[in-house]
Amino acid sequence: MTAKVFEAALGISAPWSVGAVDFNESTKVLTVPVDFKPGTRWLCNFFSVKAFRRFHREAEIRRSC
Repeated sequence: MTAKVFEAALGISAPWSVGAVDFNESTKVLTVPVDFKPGTRWLCNFFSVKAFRRFHREAEIRRSC
């Protein structure tokens, strides 16, 4: 339920999705993981490729003040 609320609030749609949202009360940090399904086809205009697949993902942290 919470993930769907954040997807709607952030305007996230397939192939993207929000994972398990976590709030740490002691540090006042809200963690909202955004991910995509492995094997998703992406369009690449830069290399003139119709679609390519991305299977490997690395975690990246973005912070907002």
